[in-house]
Amino acid sequence: MLADANRAAATAEVRELLVAFDTAREPRLLTEAVLKVRRLLAAPDFADVGETGRAFVWTLGAVALTWRARTAAAGADDLDRAIEWSDRAVEAWPADDVNLPRAQSNLATALTDRYGRSADPADLERALLLFDAAVPALAANGERVDVALHGHGLCHHERATAIPDGGGAADWDRAIELFRAAVDCREPDADERAGYLNSLGLSLQAKGRSRGDRGLVSEAIAVFSAARECAVPGGDNHVGTAMNLASALQDRAAADDDVGLLQESVRLYREVLPYAAEDRHQQITNNLATALIDVYRYTRDGLLLEEAARDLRRRVVGIPAGDRRWRMLANLGAALHEMYRHTGRLALLDEAIAAQEELLASPNPCPPERTLNVGLSLLSRCRRRHSNVDLDRALALFEEAALSRSPVERASALNSQANALSMRFEDTGVRADLDRCVRLRERAIATAPEAIEVAMYRGNLGVDLLMRFSLAGDERDLEQAVDEQRQAVSGMPAGSVAQPDLLAGLANSLASLAGRTRRHEDVSDARSAYRRAVEAGRASRPEQALGSAMRWGAWESEQRCWAEAAAAYDLGLEAMSRLVGRQQQRDDKESWLGAAEGMPAAAGLAHARAGSAVRAVIAMEHGRAMLLAEALQRQHPARRGL
Repeated sequence: MLADANRAAATAEVRELLVAFDTAREPRLLTEAVLKVRRLLAAPDFADVGETGRAFVWTLGAVALTWRARTAAAGADDLDRAIEWSDRAVEAWPADDVNLPRAQSNLATALTDRYGRSADPADLERALLLFDAAVPALAANGERVDVALHGHGLCHHERATAIPDGGGAADWDRAIELFRAAVDCREPDADERAGYLNSLGLSLQAKGRSRGDRGLVSEAIAVFSAARECAVPGGDNHVGTAMNLASALQDRAAADDDVGLLQESVRLYREVLPYAAEDRHQQITNNLATALIDVYRYTRDGLLLEEAARDLRRRVVGIPAGDRRWRMLANLGAALHEMYRHTGRLALLDEAIAAQEELLASPNPCPPERTLNVGLSLLSRCRRRHSNVDLDRALALFEEAALSRSPVERASALNSQANALSMRFEDTGVRADLDRCVRLRERAIATAPEAIEVAMYRGNLGVDLLMRFSLAGDERDLEQAVDEQRQAVSGMPAGSVAQPDLLAGLANSLASLAGRTRRHEDVSDARSAYRRAVEAGRASRPEQALGSAMRWGAWESEQRCWAEAAAAYDLGLEAMSRLVGRQQQRDDKESWLGAAEGMPAAAGLAHARAGSAVRAVIAMEHGRAMLLAEALQRQHPARRGL
C-alpha cells in the first residue's frame, strides 16, 4: 500500500519528468513517467483514493503516453491507453473543477493523434466536440489557451483535408481563424509561435491548392517565412517550416513557371537535411528529389537527376512497405525515367520499370498517375526492344487510367493510348489502329485543361495525320498535320523538354509538304526545322537528335543536296556515339547501333558525293569502330584507365 505522502511524492516526480521532457525531449523520461503512473494505478488502495486524486494521476499518465506516442520510443498501444486514461480523468473531474477543461483538451489531442494514424472519423468528430467545450472554458478560467486553440485548428484542418463529406471550405476558414488566434496569444515562446505559424501556413496552402488561389499560396509562403524567423535553428519547428516553405515554393513555381522558386526550394531542402530526424529525413529526401527533377526540366542539368536518383536509391533500401516507401519509389521511378530520356541508357529504364511495378503491386489502390507512369515507361522500352508484351501491357494500363475523373490524367491517358496504337501501326500497318489513334488525339486535345498539354497533343496528332497522309495521300491530312504542329511548337515554352519532339514532327511534315510543292520556301522551312530539332535534342534528348538527323539526312539525300545531307548525318553520328557510349550492356549498345543501321554508309555516300573522300571513309567505319572498341575494352579491362 502507498501512504498518501509517498503517493504525493510519486505524483510530483511524474510532473517533474514531464517538465524535464518538455525541455530535453528525451523519450526515456516519458517512459519513466509512464512506469511510475502504472505503479500508482496498480497499488491495491488506488481505488480508495478520492476522485480528484485518481483523475490527476490518469491525466498525468495520459499526457506522458500521448507525448511518447509521437517519439521513436512509442508503444503500439500508447494512444489507445492515453485515450482510456483521459476518458477516466474526464469522467472523474467534477463539472466545476478547473482541471476538467485541461483533461478535455488532452483527450481531444490524443483522439486527433489517433485519427492521424487510423483515419477513423469518429475520433475526429469527438475531438472537435471536446475542443468546443474546452477552449471557452479554459479562457473563462484565465488559463493558457493557445495550445488548445492550436489543437482545435488541427482538427478542422484534418477534416477539411481528409474527409470528403466534412466541413470543406468552412473547415479551412475555421482552422485558419483558430491558428491566427493561437499565434496572437501572449503565452507562447518564439519557437511555439513558429509551430502555430507553420500550421497556419499549411491551412492557407491547402486552401489555396483546393481553390487554385495563388494569393493564398503567396500568403502561405509569407507565413512560413515568418515561422522560420521564430523557430529555434536546427529544431523541429525550424526543419518543419523550411520543408513546408519549400513545398509552397514548388506550388508557386508550377503556377508561375518560375525555375528560380524551384531552385530556392532545393536550397531549403538541402539546408535542413542535416538537422532532420529519420522520418523527416526520408520525407525531405523524397521532396528534394521531386524538386531536382522539376529543376532539370528547365535547366537540362543531368547532374540534378543523378543526385535525385542516388539519394532515393540509398534511402529506399530497408524502408518497409507503406505510404512512405510508395512515395519514394514513385519519385525514384520518375527520376530514372528522366535520366533515361537524358542519356538513352536502357538499364535506367529497366530500373525505373522495376520501381514502378512494385508500386502497382502494392495492396493500396494505385492512383491513375502511377498507372500512367508504368505504361509510359513500358512504351519507351518497347520502342527500343520491340516487345509486344510491353506494348500490350502499356495499352491495358492506359485504358485503365483513362477512367480517371481528373481531366489532366484522362487526357494524358487518351494521348498515351494513341501513342501505343501509333507504335503498333508502325509494325502492322493496320489502318484501323491509325484512325483510332487520330480520334484519341482529338479527344485528348478537347479534354486537356492546360495549354502546354494541348500543344503536346497537337504535335502528336500532326505525326499521326502525316502517317495517314503517307498511307492514303489525302492532302487534307498533310495540311492539317502542318497546321497542328505549327500550333504545337508555338504553344510550347522555349527550352521545354518537349521542344525537340515537336520540332522533329514539324520538320517531317514540312519535308513532306516541300516534296509535294517543290517551293524554295517550303524546302528552307523544313531544313530549318530539322536543324532546330537536332540542336534542341543534342544536349538533353540524344535519342530524338539521332532520329531527326537520320530523317534530315535521308530527306536531303533524296533531293541530292549532298553537303546538307553530310552535315545532317554527321550530327546523327555524333548522337549515336553519345548514346552508345552511355550504355552499360553490350546488347543495349547494339540496340542503339541497330537503330542507326545504314546511317554510316549513308553518311559516307553523302560525303563522297559532296567531294570529301576522306570524310566518307571515316563515316562508313564509324559504327564498326564503336563495336570494335567495345570488344577490345571487354578483352582488356585494364585499358579503361588509360
